[in-house]
Amino acid sequence: MIGGYAMKTCKKLYFTAPEQVEVIEERLPDLAPGQVLVETELSAISPGTEMLVYRGEFPRDQPVDSCLPGLEGDFHYPLAYGYACVGHVIELGPGVDPGWLDRLVFSFQPHATHFVTSPEALHPVPESLSAGTAVFLPNMETAV
Repeated sequence: MIGGYAMKTCKKLYFTAPEQVEVIEERLPDLAPGQVLVETELSAISPGTEMLVYRGEFPRDQPVDSCLPGLEGDFHYPLAYGYACVGHVIELGPGVDPGWLDRLVFSFQPHATHFVTSPEALHPVPESLSAGTAVFLPNMETAV
């Protein structure tokens, strides 16, 4: 579908305090030119940094990760965090190559049912890989 997606909200996981999480329904932004809507199929939990956030043991004075477009701000509660989402592109904004529609993609995004981003922030998943395998991309990146 191009333009005017009917679903305008998503559910996003927030770390609200040490050892406390909450799923919050949020309004999604309208698709701007050059953006896509992704429906998350799988989202993996990091046993490292993400567990530090869950336990409240993270460095509060550091930025979350300025290199990843889905992770902004600093380590203060409430915090949407996570960086291993795999899903399908379900809608294209104006100017996006139609080849992105229905593609299985990986993105460094917080845990959410849907998210809006640019194709530049997506990594197409090869047809030979399942979503369950692709969600471990950050682990491979760390290992390399």
